[in-house]
Amino acid sequence: MTTDPEVVAALEQEIGVIARRLRKAISERARAVHPGLQRGDYVVLDALHHAGPARAADLAEWLDLDKGAVSRHVRHLGDLGLVRRSADPHDGRACLLSVSEEAAERLTEVGRVRSAAAARKLAGWAPEELSALVATLARYNRTMSTGPDAAGDSAERGRVDGDPDVLGAGQYPAALVVHR
Repeated sequence: MTTDPEVVAALEQEIGVIARRLRKAISERARAVHPGLQRGDYVVLDALHHAGPARAADLAEWLDLDKGAVSRHVRHLGDLGLVRRSADPHDGRACLLSVSEEAAERLTEVGRVRSAAAARKLAGWAPEELSALVATLARYNRTMSTGPDAAGDSAERGRVDGDPDVLGAGQYPAALVVHR
């Protein structure tokens, strides 16, 4: 089956619009959680919120970031009082990271507001249309993440200079994928 190059170009254009919209939305969510929060900090914090306590190395793997980038984000989040460190009960040499109560409350409220806004904007869509869109996007994401032409470098996976802009299914624990 041959795919029309013009249709592929139009799809790439629309995906680009979605990516820009997501970057803007993530920046707005970050500021809603804390005025000193940057987009990359928010992505790390949100991942930790939905995954539960985790090691920094696990966050780095899930978010496809180098450990140094995660360490810088975690240090900043700790300075803002949004992340706590505790001893890993399974490995005394390691520590577990978790969101503070304040961060959890703020993230939950930001999520509630975001979901309510999306529901209002999509109110004119029939449930079948939304279900079809979800199924199509899921198929698209599966297609783009497999095979010989799957995104292989960090920029194609939604990360630029160690700062995650767009999260992708398949790289995170199930709790994170369900949330998105």
